[in-house]
Amino acid sequence: MDAGWPTGPPRSVNLPNSITLTRIFSIPLLMWILSSSRFASGNGERELLASLVFIAAAMTDGIDGYLARKRGQITTMGILLDPLADKLLIAAAFGLYVMFMIHRAMEPAETPTAKPAKATAAAQPKSAPLVPAEKTE
Repeated sequence: MDAGWPTGPPRSVNLPNSITLTRIFSIPLLMWILSSSRFASGNGERELLASLVFIAAAMTDGIDGYLARKRGQITTMGILLDPLADKLLIAAAFGLYVMFMIHRAMEPAETPTAKPAKATAAAQPKSAPLVPAEKTE
């Protein structure tokens, strides 16, 4: 009898699957960061934080696969959830990027604070009359 080792079938929600579920649950966090007005966007704080969350979530993809193989915890749930988590994360990031670009494109153009004075015909210098150049042979 092995002391402390489970003898039954592998659990569906093991450490690698928990990491995959964490990646799936990080998607709403990523969406909230980019759509919330809680973070300043002028200095890039919002984008930097969202990038860090995305990179951390992307890193978990390799970690959970490594742990599942190393510990012998490959499950049907993990086989199905891992690619689904990858596609959901990429689709959410791409969708948020498109929404961000559309929002930027629809912002009104900045108006200058001082408009340049219109030049009138009297204020413009008169051009010299056109005189044909003499031919020299």
